[in-house]
Amino acid sequence: MKAEEKLLHLSAIENTKRSNSETGKLISSINENIKDNLIYQFNILSLFDNFKKGGGVDTIHNVRNDVYSSSKVKKELYKKTSGYNKSISQKLHGGSDKYIKINKHQTMEQHHGKLIDPNTGKYLKRNQKTDLDHTISTKEIYEDKGRALSGQKIDDLANNDDNLHKTDRSINRSMGEQNKTDYANSLDDKKKIWKQQNIKDQNNPNLSQQKKDSKNKNTKNRMSADSNSIKKNDKQARKMYNRKINSYYLSSEFMSATCINSAKQGGRQALSSAIGIIFYQIQDVISNALNMIIKTWHDYKSLKDRFNAFINNIKDNLTNISDRLLLVENSFVQGFIGGFTSAIFNTLLDKFITTTRRFGKILNDSFTNLVSAFKIMFDSQYTLEIRMKKAGEIIIAAILSSVGLSIGENLGNVVVANLPVLAFLKDDISKILGSIIVGTLTGLTIFVIDDFSNIIKKFKKSFKEMMAGNTINKQTIKVNYEKAINQIDSLYHQALTTIFEQYEKTNRLQLLAYDMDLPDADQFQNSIPLARHLSVKEDSILKNKKDIVNFFKN
Repeated sequence: MKAEEKLLHLSAIENTKRSNSETGKLISSINENIKDNLIYQFNILSLFDNFKKGGGVDTIHNVRNDVYSSSKVKKELYKKTSGYNKSISQKLHGGSDKYIKINKHQTMEQHHGKLIDPNTGKYLKRNQKTDLDHTISTKEIYEDKGRALSGQKIDDLANNDDNLHKTDRSINRSMGEQNKTDYANSLDDKKKIWKQQNIKDQNNPNLSQQKKDSKNKNTKNRMSADSNSIKKNDKQARKMYNRKINSYYLSSEFMSATCINSAKQGGRQALSSAIGIIFYQIQDVISNALNMIIKTWHDYKSLKDRFNAFINNIKDNLTNISDRLLLVENSFVQGFIGGFTSAIFNTLLDKFITTTRRFGKILNDSFTNLVSAFKIMFDSQYTLEIRMKKAGEIIIAAILSSVGLSIGENLGNVVVANLPVLAFLKDDISKILGSIIVGTLTGLTIFVIDDFSNIIKKFKKSFKEMMAGNTINKQTIKVNYEKAINQIDSLYHQALTTIFEQYEKTNRLQLLAYDMDLPDADQFQNSIPLARHLSVKEDSILKNKKDIVNFFKN
């Protein structure tokens, strides 16, 4: 085999080794993340999973959509909004001082020709028959659970200048208790019906002329109703109504409920994070102790000796207990901050939408990971590049976790839909699938981030080779070949020089370590740099008397 062929063969072997090594790293990363996610999904931390639909604080939006923080709140609001009847209606109409006062004022305005009918957009005539109408009906206000939650008085919300308006009697009575915007949307169809009915009435021989004139006048008044004016009035009334209702969010009751709920979620997340770290530390200590016993199993005479050695190994592994406790403390604090802030954010969202239980959990985990990422970004013991990389890994892992768990849940539903016999395992199937997806995506992503520079270099190299392949010719091949030969000569020279230097250094260290003219203690100390030079693992190098005793003991 020629020298060039040998070099190519060796290069191919090296590339294969590197490729296999990188593939092994990737597979190992994925396996570790899958294992961690499976442990997380099935361990005791699930006991702290107390997330619920709509979060833990009642909002006006949620109670209006029949979503409550507890059955107690649901029962109380149903009690406050049920049982609307004529007696209640009368109290909110003629029985209300506010209603009487506004009615008197608007009657005078109509008499002076200054009052506009909100349902037509035109001024009311002095002698026109009118009703004082609630834009938002008293029944709707009474039955509004958002109003009941806010603690606002029905009389204050129903009887004010924004909600009470004089309007043509025939228009008002054609509306009944119907929502004004719904009424306006169907107004064109109503007008067709009124028109046809009026033609029938005018041609009805059984009706007197006086009755016909009265019906014709009522129809004419109803036909003057304007859908845009009705919608505009309804929109403005509801805007002012909801503004008053939403003052609940500035109340001490809401603030207190939000703080208590956030503190509870922060506490649960703090305990969850701390217990997770404690379990990991216990597993780490026990597994290390067991591994040492297994490796030296035959060096012990009895089970008792092995047990005593196991206990001693655990004690040795606990020598850095302060560092381990610091990890627990940091995890507790980060968990509390993440849980507390995510609960507040979740509550703010529930003012506008109803969040799901799954979303609450994802939000909690995301905020906890963000706290960890921010902490890393301000850790001065690492370079900015490392801090950004690690923070990025945490944030991306949080995003992938959210996506992966959602996909796993959907896949679990698909499996159960096709195999109903597995319905009782639905949650476990979703957890397993979610863990595999999250672990795979997270492992792959972290591997890419850690090895990003090498991946870019390979991409650039492949791209250059591809582009070169499109323009290659005989002269290019010759030039590249000569460059390669020169580079090989240079590499051989460098390799021989390195080998010589390493050999010289090794020889020097061996002479020092095995110099019989030196005291034993000096020879022993000289053996330490020799071991390091020969790439012996640091924890396998004997540095003192205790290390020697443990070596022969194990």
